[in-house]
Amino acid sequence: MKKTVIIFLVFVASIIWGLCEVRVFAGDKELPSCAMQPLALSINLPDKGFAWIPESYENGACGNIPKTGWQQGRHGNLNLYVHTEGPEGSGRFWSIRLGVEEKEYVRPPRGVCMATSTIGWRTLQRYSKGTLPWLADVNGDGNAEFIFWRGFPLFNKRASLAVFGLMAWVYRPVSKDLLVLDEELSRSMAKSLAKEFRLPIENLDINTIDLREQAADELEKFADKKCSILKR
Repeated sequence: MKKTVIIFLVFVASIIWGLCEVRVFAGDKELPSCAMQPLALSINLPDKGFAWIPESYENGACGNIPKTGWQQGRHGNLNLYVHTEGPEGSGRFWSIRLGVEEKEYVRPPRGVCMATSTIGWRTLQRYSKGTLPWLADVNGDGNAEFIFWRGFPLFNKRASLAVFGLMAWVYRPVSKDLLVLDEELSRSMAKSLAKEFRLPIENLDINTIDLREQAADELEKFADKKCSILKR
């Protein structure tokens, strides 16, 4: 329970910190920061073993690495491996392990660990394509990408608790040691998710309807390049 609370507090703090960072300029025009922010612009894999990425709430080596249950996808000459555990608790917390290798394994010998929250599912409630994918061919080019789901804050005066939307950040491997954020594919996912938030659901209260509209609006701002993510 204590660990879950720590994860949630760090998750919220990282979002608030991101929104308070210096904004990015587009030409001579300053764009507002997007409501949603990626965990990182790139993901570096260690030379051996599994380690938490620096942006996570823990440091150093990960705990026990599962031997089974890994999803595998192909990107060019690289194999992507993703293992997920979750969602857990009211915050819908997930533990994610990610590996990239040239060879095929049942379990990759090295990789990174991450933690995230899909608390925005409370607002989304349904996903027309089934369960949330963490490994998928986003643009249909035959290459799999890593999808990192993360909540982002919404603001509603009538809400008694913190409320969130949900964003899917797309990362593609450029080598067996590095994945980078693919902004165009992430924008494509944002556009698709905005449509999901606008799909009608029966028997929703007016507050939830307003939150879903707000989430869709924020996602479309990012998709249409009307706000900035932070180049940290």
